[in-house]
Amino acid sequence: MTIKDKTTLIKRYFDDYFGITNKWMMAKCLNLLRDYDTIEKLNRVNKRKGSITDDIMREMDNVHR
Repeated sequence: MTIKDKTTLIKRYFDDYFGITNKWMMAKCLNLLRDYDTIEKLNRVNKRKGSITDDIMREMDNVHR
């Protein structure tokens, strides 16, 4: 998966989840790209759905509060 694919995946997930542009949260989402390969190895990415799984979603919820 290229960096462009990863960025697209994170941006799509961000748009679907938040529905608005919040630059601070977008930066947090894109920051997850650094750990994407590790997360993928831990099977925390559901490729069939094309989205980030619940583990990351919960983490984003904690950051968003």
